[in-house]
Amino acid sequence: MLIKLDFISGSRKIYNEFRNYIKHYVYPVSFSSSPLTQIGKMKLNIEKEIGERSNIKLFSGGLRDIEFSVQALQLL
Repeated sequence: MLIKLDFISGSRKIYNEFRNYIKHYVYPVSFSSSPLTQIGKMKLNIEKEIGERSNIKLFSGGLRDIEFSVQALQLL
């Protein structure tokens, strides 16, 4: 959500202080492990738990795969 943070109105000084404070949370210098690896593990765990393939959102190449791809790109 904070990737698209931008000043709209109010005090520019407060905005700049807040943006500088959260910058290292939004854009960390390094990750403890690859975001792609983490997302891949989450996807595998979900697939193990669900097991159902008739759901359009959950099958391989479905909406869930697209969501994970977009999230990985946002992280990078």
